Amino acid sequence: MNSYQATLPGSRSAFLIAHLLPGDTLTVQTSLGERRYDDRDDPPGSWLTLYDDEDGLREMRFGTESRAAGNTTKRLREPVSRAARDIRSGGVAIVHREQRTYYTSTEWQPTTHELVNPTPA
Repeated sequence: MNSYQATLPGSRSAFLIAHLLPGDTLTVQTSLGERRYDDRDDPPGSWLTLYDDEDGLREMRFGTESRAAGNTTKRLREPVSRAARDIRSGGVAIVHREQRTYYTSTEWQPTTHELVNPTPA
């Protein structure tokens, strides 16, 4: 059983991906206040992505790693897949994004990720 605490910046510069195992809890500080997540409402080993940006707080739940990582367009998927691989055995990662030019437009592209260390439960 692990407990995780994370903060999202409230902008498009980062989002969270989590793989909570039975007994794990996640507390996230968002622009709308504190949110708590656990595995009680989901099948064991579910995946969660959480976005907190100008469009509001959006959470998506997935049953498998490939569905969670595959929820992005193909050219942006590799940084998300790396984060998902790192938390395959359970955990939380913050995926950082930056604005880059893609053809003639600018878009937010995932670049790197950092793991959120568990806190004693």
